[in-house]
Amino acid sequence: MPTKPMYVVVDTASASLEPYPYVFVENDGSVRELHLEERKYLETPFSPFDGGRPYIKEDYESRDGWKSIKGFCLRAKIPDGMHIAGAPDDSLDPNLPPNPNLSKAELSRLLQEKGFEITEQTGGTVIAKHVKGK
Repeated sequence: MPTKPMYVVVDTASASLEPYPYVFVENDGSVRELHLEERKYLETPFSPFDGGRPYIKEDYESRDGWKSIKGFCLRAKIPDGMHIAGAPDDSLDPNLPPNPNLSKAELSRLLQEKGFEITEQTGGTVIAKHVKGK
């Protein structure tokens, strides 16, 4: 059986560049350098179909499916003159991924905040239905 192709966001040659080619745009639109664990995440091979792969913004203004501005962005796509803060403190827990998995309750709460109606069925299956106008 053939193996599926795996891709990295940042290859080995680019990973050694200074400054690092990617930064992170926060929810409030501010921009910061990446923590070491975030860099490793971008340098990890992923299948293009893996839901755990990093979300990469097309440009600074891009928003994800949740209408959030946060995400990894090429440094070259950040508007000229915009301040880029330093990386978070190294005291971040290195055992946590940059986008930690949410519990069922946390995911349900997040989806409700984004305008979804949540219904839990017998057996634990959860159905999320987007409610128009929310």
